[in-house]
Amino acid sequence: MMVRSCSSLFLAAVAVALVLAVPSLASDPDNLQDICVADLNSELKLNGFPCKANATAEDFFSGILAKPGATNTTSGSVVTGANVEKVPGLNTLGVSLASTTPAASTRRTPTARH
Repeated sequence: MMVRSCSSLFLAAVAVALVLAVPSLASDPDNLQDICVADLNSELKLNGFPCKANATAEDFFSGILAKPGATNTTSGSVVTGANVEKVPGLNTLGVSLASTTPAASTRRTPTARH
């Protein structure tokens, strides 16, 4: 009787181990896409830009935000935006960047815009 209870306990433990191990062995045959650099020259524009075949370091960098903008506006500041058209590496990430340049003579902070 002791052997029977030990063997059923062992079988139950093996069954629980198998049930818990199956989800860890399941995987998608396609690896997820880490990056999708925008192909700005493509004619196809369905939902954003299609992915480029080969990504380069320049796809993830833009000097547009490093340059100060012209501040001769009525508010005394300028907002420079960068989206996927300026930085193709932002494609499919849902990210846009912006930089505010206040005039040197402006003593007030420009209002926040979202």
